[in-house]
Amino acid sequence: MKKSFFLLAMLMAFLSANAQVQNGISYSIVNQKSSLLMGVNGSTTTGSPIVQQQDSMGETAWEFIAKPDGYFQIRNIFSGKYMSNMGSIVEGAVLKQTDAQGEGALWQLVPEGPGFYRFKNKLSNMLIATSGSTAEFSQLTQKPTVGGIGGNWKLVPGGNVPPQNGNETPSQDEWGGGGSWEDGDSGNWEEGGSWEEGASGSGGDLPPNTEPKTVKGSGGKLPPNKLPKPKKGGGGQP
Repeated sequence: MKKSFFLLAMLMAFLSANAQVQNGISYSIVNQKSSLLMGVNGSTTTGSPIVQQQDSMGETAWEFIAKPDGYFQIRNIFSGKYMSNMGSIVEGAVLKQTDAQGEGALWQLVPEGPGFYRFKNKLSNMLIATSGSTAEFSQLTQKPTVGGIGGNWKLVPGGNVPPQNGNETPSQDEWGGGGSWEDGDSGNWEEGGSWEEGASGSGGDLPPNTEPKTVKGSGGKLPPNKLPKPKKGGGGQP
């Protein structure tokens, strides 16, 4: 009887966690103690550490990819890489981002109080930990047990996940709007205004350190560090 009750409780917890995560939606993952977010600190390099940081565009946005066994791959929107323990079963190993998709990159969401979860790795059976730190850019590790609220994380839904081409950062025409692009030609962005070098435009934000090229279109946001690709198509303003 007790065993059946335990199994039922585990099943309910599993269903509850999976019900909170939707395909095609990005999430911020916020630590209960530090109020900082899981992120990649602007890196797209395989093997760079996962940290906790302030909100920063796609750096702190993650997609949960459900697997049949109830685990998730957790992919960063900015880098296109997966959160992993890099195959380590050692306590204190730093979590990193990688293209590999083995068991070291599979995570179970374990409910921990109202609205919070702990993340358990399939390979090591350890939990994501901050080691009690509330410092920005401190690295996340794995530990068998985590005391207090430093191991608790809240999922905050963001926008739709942009289409991906493998693990590459999406190109401009893939990112949104369904348009096409060529220097000096026209194309659709998303909604709102137009942009052209030396001309005014309304609507649509460009990311930091990105300048409009000689391209006309109808608003929207460019993905990080991306400019239109030399590819023709319809739409936009002549």
